[in-house]
Amino acid sequence: MHVTRNPPAFDPAAKHNFGRRETQPAPVVVEPSQEWDGNDGPWSSFVLQVGTPPQQVRVDISIAGQETWVVSPGGCADAGTDCANNRGGEFNSQASSTWQSTTTIWKNSGIYQLAGLITNALGIDGVCITAERSIIHVNG
Repeated sequence: MHVTRNPPAFDPAAKHNFGRRETQPAPVVVEPSQEWDGNDGPWSSFVLQVGTPPQQVRVDISIAGQETWVVSPGGCADAGTDCANNRGGEFNSQASSTWQSTTTIWKNSGIYQLAGLITNALGIDGVCITAERSIIHVNG
């Protein structure tokens, strides 16, 4: 075994590329929906297209997690007539040909069930956002 007693010093001032791009991509600008949604106060929402064929819903953006949460028809069953509209509309997973349910996997793991967060379906589907007159596909 060979041990180097004096490894080369790291110079933070030196130009190191580490495989990074020299230029950064332009940011994606997503316009808000111009709707104020929320059953607990007015929140500025953003429009997503979910599933195949696309179903339009409005969502609140969160930087606290990596999942996209949308309201299913069962999510407003006992919450009044304006619930679905106040929460950004509903996504019907049964109407999407690309929906892949993962509810059983998550319930068996107990991750969400312990917190009492899941009372409906979990799954994976395609999501698109409209930004600067372009459609951006975000794979699930």
